[in-house]
Amino acid sequence: MAVLQKYLRDNYDGRPGKAYEWLLCPNSLETGPLFFENPAPFCQAAAKGEPGFVAPSGRLKSPLLLDVVQAMLHGTHGSMKDPSLIPCGLFLMAMGALERAATCLKPNTTTDALLLTNFCHAKWGGAIADCCHGFSTISSEKWAKILSLCQDSLQARGFVAATASEEARVIQRTNIFSFSSPTK
Repeated sequence: MAVLQKYLRDNYDGRPGKAYEWLLCPNSLETGPLFFENPAPFCQAAAKGEPGFVAPSGRLKSPLLLDVVQAMLHGTHGSMKDPSLIPCGLFLMAMGALERAATCLKPNTTTDALLLTNFCHAKWGGAIADCCHGFSTISSEKWAKILSLCQDSLQARGFVAATASEEARVIQRTNIFSFSSPTK
């Protein structure tokens, strides 16, 4: 939540309308700013799959996501690491944390007390598992690039795609990264 609050303060302080619009954008997981370096424009005339649709790029390279992952990785300094393993669980937890935080924030960076009171009532395990299914479309080379942005020593070699969970999937989360990259 602190990462999003800082982002809102740094970019939208004194502009609650723009902050509100930005907070609506993360709710569009497939195109929004939480998980993409270059999110799709918030208001587009064309829908996904139609001509004129501007797709996001830089999946899992969002500065917001990388900030959270880097903070989590900070606690692993000095520990033994297997460079062939991808910290999928770490990325999934960071994605879930960002998505949940975005739902609790108001444009002035305060939190919605009612949502925080019922914060633990929402079941997020299935949502995180659905995102995991989307990771299967990311190549080991792309994982290596993503990890190099987080911590140089964690670059992946020989990545084996995570197996999909048998939990029910939410369509938007399942297909979050299934489009082909518009930029190389």
